Amino acid sequence: MFNCFQWIIACCVAGVLCFSCGTTGPTVIGERNRIYENITSEYFLVADAYLENKNYQKAVEFYTKASVNKNLTDLAEYKIAYTYALWEKWDEAATGYKKLLDKEPDNFSLRSSLAYVYARQGYGDLAAQEYEVLLRDYDWDQSVLENYIVVLNSLEHYELAEEKLSLLEEFFPESNKIESFRESIDKGLEAQQQVAEEKDGTESESPNDGENNTSDTDKNSDTDKADHQDGN
Repeated sequence: MFNCFQWIIACCVAGVLCFSCGTTGPTVIGERNRIYENITSEYFLVADAYLENKNYQKAVEFYTKASVNKNLTDLAEYKIAYTYALWEKWDEAATGYKKLLDKEPDNFSLRSSLAYVYARQGYGDLAAQEYEVLLRDYDWDQSVLENYIVVLNSLEHYELAEEKLSLLEEFFPESNKIESFRESIDKGLEAQQQVAEEKDGTESESPNDGENNTSDTDKNSDTDKADHQDGN
């Protein structure tokens, strides 16, 4: 005879068997794919929640799980790269954006994101190249132009920065960074001019110093000769 506990277990097993038959039977076509789609979509939503709460490690973990769904792969990979950028893991962010650009080389958002990451990595020359391409091949964007000026200042390319600042003033006069850019560029140009003037002054003095040294050498030579003759 069954006792009460055995009866409960039997009911649970029967319930599982009934559920199994109902969800995996041949009459339910594509059910597994639907469940799979739902699960990966839930992973994506969980990742979004982690990202919103700045738990970047967990966000990357769940975006990675969601990326196995082919319908979510590209978006999940973008979110992974974006999360790494917010996390300030620049190398990983650059790798992610490059991978996406292999698929969409003309994507403005990806190129501008990669340029920004290059700048944060300390690769100013690469960042400048990317920003120049963005300004040349796409409609001008205020943030791109502002970031480009920042990079040019960091590279001490003040004349080119001044040129880009003129564009910013002309097309985006509402930018609140114009004044600070103008100040930093003027200081940079002034410092470069001062260095150039000091260098020119040093070079112009060098020939005279050489002549004086030659004269002193000749005088010393004549004195030595006189002393030698007196000795004889």
